[in-house]
Order: sequence, then structure tokens, then C-alpha cells
Amino acid sequence: MQRKEAQQLQIFRDSMKSRVNLGIRIEAMTAIDLPEALHLNNRILDSVDWLTEHQMSYLFQNAYSFLAVKDKDTLVGFLISLAPGLDYDCHAYVWYGKNILHKKYIFVDRIVVNDAY
Repeated sequence: MQRKEAQQLQIFRDSMKSRVNLGIRIEAMTAIDLPEALHLNNRILDSVDWLTEHQMSYLFQNAYSFLAVKDKDTLVGFLISLAPGLDYDCHAYVWYGKNILHKKYIFVDRIVVNDAY
């Protein structure tokens, strides 16, 4: 795991200590969980844009961080953040790239949580 991901995971873990006893944990997303992440993403289209399998794979490969939220072994949510400079056709991401004066930012592309949580 890269250092930046390890630091982000620790921040999330510290903020979630009260949920640890419930079996909820945050970890780096794995390729094994991508189909479920895609399914979860595409179930809540009122909040996020539809993704194809190819788009999800691109985000997985190019994300600054792609964190999975699991309840025991079940994926219940995820967060994708992106660094500047990617070839990514999202109007908000493109707008930030053009309008933010300093180029040291991380764009939170989506936070998806199963509606049961």
C-alpha cells in the first residue's frame, strides 16, 4: 500500500472508532470488490453518475485513493478521490482542473453508501 493511502486509511479509521465494534472497517479497494462496487454505484443513480465496467476499472487504476467500507466481508460503501490531470470526462472534475488556481488538490469524485446504512 502506498504511503498516502496508508495515511488516509488511518484518518478514516480514527474517525470510525465508534463503529469498529459493529464490524465496519475501511480498507483499500481490491479488484475482487469492483463488480459489487459497480452494482452499488449504479443502484443509486439519483446521487452519482452511472458507470460502465470499463469506467470503474479506469477509476480503480487511476484513483488517488479508492477506499472500501465493509461490514464484516460485505461491501457497503466506497470513496473515490482523484488527483488533477487525469483524462476523465466528468464536468465537475474538468471544472476544478480549469478553475482552481493552485493545482494541489484532491477531487472527491464520489462517496457511495448502501442505503441500508
